[in-house]
Amino acid sequence: MKIKPTVSLCLITKNEEDCITACIQSAAGLVDEIVVVDTGSVDHTVKLAEKLKAKVVPYAWQDDFAAARNFGLGQAAGDWILVLDGDEVLEPVDRELFARLLAASGVEGYFLTIRSLLGDGEEEVSDQVVRLFKNNPLYRFEGAIHEQVIGSIKQQNGNFGLVHSGIAILHTGYLQKRIAAKNKHQRNICIIRRALEAKPDDPFLLYSLGIEFTQAGDIIQGNEFLSAALVRLTGGEGYFHHVITTLGTGMLQTGERERLNRLLDNALIMFPGDPEFCLLKGLTAVQSGDWQAAADGLRQAAAAGTDTLLPLCHIQVLLADALLMTGRNDQAEAAYLAACRLAHQWQYPQGRLQELRQRQSTVEKT
Repeated sequence: MKIKPTVSLCLITKNEEDCITACIQSAAGLVDEIVVVDTGSVDHTVKLAEKLKAKVVPYAWQDDFAAARNFGLGQAAGDWILVLDGDEVLEPVDRELFARLLAASGVEGYFLTIRSLLGDGEEEVSDQVVRLFKNNPLYRFEGAIHEQVIGSIKQQNGNFGLVHSGIAILHTGYLQKRIAAKNKHQRNICIIRRALEAKPDDPFLLYSLGIEFTQAGDIIQGNEFLSAALVRLTGGEGYFHHVITTLGTGMLQTGERERLNRLLDNALIMFPGDPEFCLLKGLTAVQSGDWQAAADGLRQAAAAGTDTLLPLCHIQVLLADALLMTGRNDQAEAAYLAACRLAHQWQYPQGRLQELRQRQSTVEKT
């Protein structure tokens, strides 16, 4: 009879009383123990965690997320580690699926999708991060901020042993109200700048700093550090794609269309037909008024169903507008109709569709 693998939920906290309960409860049914490394909470975080049967271990904060994370791993007794942050919740997981993941042979860890809500919660970005892995003392996090365990797992397994799980985590830490309350961007920028003093050419640190400036609304500074990161990358890094999409979005916002087109042309050589890069090509063409190129890029993005950079209904509307500008009325009508199906209450595509049909009816009558 096979013994069921045990799982330890590990998280680090500081003043998370508004979200710690939801975080722990989201995973409680899948794990055998809960290890909370608290870095100095002065609210009710510790009491709430202990009420949910968590083992709470105090830790003196050292401006190093990897160090805190690894301290927690050292306290865990499970066969597997599941890592969450206090401002995250594990989206519903089928228990049988979870058991199969833990029992799979040749797997040392799994990528989970992190869905981060932005601003007031109506936008989101996603990323793939290793958050479920075997409890091996050789598997440890690296990086003072935006810490990663993937490097040590790959190093011990010849770049093998990691697969995608299909499991998702919802992250609310980038919501404006939480950022304002905890001043996260300024804290993170200070930590990364200190780390860069020791490693000024580290691409991941430069990428992390660019992300922080971008999310704080300083797009120009964000673009500068993302560009510095990009020229130091080989293309095989797990965050390589995200560097390009974030930098591309920033260039689009600052109107650097020629530079953006060069970036995307090179990116599409490496990733032919990539929907996010095609979308950025289409949006750049919209800015330039090149409606044929806009339609080409937007059509590829819409066909892929991508919605990580822009809601699919918005892509369909932009595609319809571009098709209309190039005289392809029938195709434009289909795209407006697709947008209406995706967003039933959005009046713009409904109005455009009605106008288009009335125009065609008038032409037919004459």
